[in-house]
Amino acid sequence: EGYVHLQDGFTVRGEVRLVGAKIGGDLACRGGIFRYTEKSVNAQTARINGACLMDRTFLALGTVDLSGAFVNGNFSCSNGTSSAKSEAIHSPRATIGGNVSLGTECRIAGQISFQGASIGGDMTFAGGSFEGKPAINLRNAKIDGMLIWRDVVHARGELNLAGASCLTLNMDWKSWAKPERVRLDNFTWQRFAELPEGCNAEFWRDWLERQPEKHLTTRFRPNPYQHLANVLDRMGHEEEARAIRIERRERQRIFSTHHEPMPEDGLQRGLRHLANFWRWVQKIFIGHGYRPG
Repeated sequence: EGYVHLQDGFTVRGEVRLVGAKIGGDLACRGGIFRYTEKSVNAQTARINGACLMDRTFLALGTVDLSGAFVNGNFSCSNGTSSAKSEAIHSPRATIGGNVSLGTECRIAGQISFQGASIGGDMTFAGGSFEGKPAINLRNAKIDGMLIWRDVVHARGELNLAGASCLTLNMDWKSWAKPERVRLDNFTWQRFAELPEGCNAEFWRDWLERQPEKHLTTRFRPNPYQHLANVLDRMGHEEEARAIRIERRERQRIFSTHHEPMPEDGLQRGLRHLANFWRWVQKIFIGHGYRPG
C-alpha cells in the first residue's frame, strides 16, 4: 500500500520480480544497481499507483520489463543506464498516466519498446543516447501530449513511429537525421512545435526521405506525405504543403510506372502505358493538378 524503495546504492545480483504486484506509491529505483543480465526488473502487469523512477545513476545490466504494466504517474530513466544488448526497456501495451522521460544523459544499449503503449503526458528523448538496432519501437503507441525528439546525442538503429499518434511533434533536424531510418507509415500528429529554421519544401522532402528505402520505392507509402501536407496546411505553410502533395503524386507515378505489375492483356497493357504517359503530362504542365496556373 506504500512505496517500494530500491535506490541510493541498493545492489542486487538476481532478478527483482514484481510480476502482477500492486504498489500504492512509487517504485523508486534511483541510483540502484541491478546486475542480473536477463531480466533485471520484471514488473509485467504490475499496478503502480505512483511513479516509476529509474533515473539518477540507475544501472541495469538486463531488461527492465513493464509489459502490460499500469503506472499512474511518470516513468523516468533520465541519467539512467541500461547495458542490455537486446531488449533494454520492454514496455509493450503499458499504460503510463504521466510523462515518459528517456532524455538528459539517458544511455540505452538495447531496444526500447513502447509498442501499443498508452502515455497520458509527454514522451521525451532529448539528451539521450540510444544504441540498439532497432533502437526505439513506438509502433501503435498513443501519446496524449508532445513527442520530443530533440538534442538526441546518438541513435544507432531505427525509430519506429508506424501507427503511433501524438498531439505535438517537437524535433530538430540533427536529431531526426541520426537514426538509421524513421518509419512514418500511419503516424499521426496535429502540429509541430519549435520548427527549425529553413523549413522550405526541400527540408520537408529530406525529412520524408528518412523512411526505409522500400517505403519510398517498391512498397511506396503515400500516407506520410499526405499527413505532413495536411499538418503544414493547418499551420499556414500552404506552399510547402503544395510541394509535398506534388512530390507524393510524382512518387506514385514512378511507383505505378516501374513497380506495379503490367497486365498480360494487350489492350489493358496499352491503356496502362497511356495512363502513365498522361500522368507524366500532368506533372510537366500542371504539377499533377496542384499548380494549374
